[in-house]
Amino acid sequence: MLRPKSMLLPRLLKPWLYRVGLTTAPGLLFRVQHLRMHRRFGTHWYWANLRNPRTFNERLLRSKLDAEHAHLSHLVDKALVKDWVAARIGRDHIVPTLGIYEEADQVPLASLPRPCILKPTHASGHVIILRGDDEPPAHQIVCEMSQWLRINHYHITGEPQYRGIQPRIICEPLLGDGLGDLPDYKIFSFHGTPTCIQVDLDRRTFHVRSFYDSHWHPLDFAVRYPKADRDITRPVHLGQMLEIARVLAADFAFVRVDLYCVDKHVYFGELTFHPGSGNEPFSDHATDRALGDLLMISQGGV
Repeated sequence: MLRPKSMLLPRLLKPWLYRVGLTTAPGLLFRVQHLRMHRRFGTHWYWANLRNPRTFNERLLRSKLDAEHAHLSHLVDKALVKDWVAARIGRDHIVPTLGIYEEADQVPLASLPRPCILKPTHASGHVIILRGDDEPPAHQIVCEMSQWLRINHYHITGEPQYRGIQPRIICEPLLGDGLGDLPDYKIFSFHGTPTCIQVDLDRRTFHVRSFYDSHWHPLDFAVRYPKADRDITRPVHLGQMLEIARVLAADFAFVRVDLYCVDKHVYFGELTFHPGSGNEPFSDHATDRALGDLLMISQGGV
């Protein structure tokens, strides 16, 4: 889905504005970003303490400041990470790659099999879904993909693992029923142990997000988006999903392992080391603090 032009300009300006903050006062920039997100989307706000971080968000922000994940670019590159994951859990859990392109005009839009999805390998939050009907003109699609290639996600979020990734475009088949709105299972794993599962639904209508523990008991908190007003069906292969997360998270103090379950088969989505870039507000401070206690990142570690 193409973004309105009015949204593209601010997204292109952000890297240049944030670059000044990252160069001169990264800690202040992270605190301001955190405060703005909490005041805009949260029910409470606080000035992040990066000298003595205690909450989950504070610990994530501090890890960005310490550049602890700078050597993990290959794990957030949507193309390169596939081989790393396949070596650990098997190629059958990898979404096939239809093509990787270094320039937007290299993407063969007319011949790509529908439905499919286009996204940048080096950034988050950008997708174009092609279904074969009601698609924007090709020149508009190429224009948006060209904008992607000028983005350095590090200059927006300060997440050092994104700093040196080669900008490319990847095309994959669209999983599920072709509508592009599958349940998205995001497993929070602390020191190799899957602890809670975030489930995102209805992204293109009224985005809701619920949390469950590893036994699929609902957890009574929310993060940025409201909780779903209904019970979410336990995924058929929950046990397998938790084991996949355990394997992929084994080497890290914290990582979120994103998975999909389609036609009773589990597919890998991506690895996320800074959910919401460390800025998304919890519905209550106590949960933010409790997950921070689980994280306990030591300075200089992963």
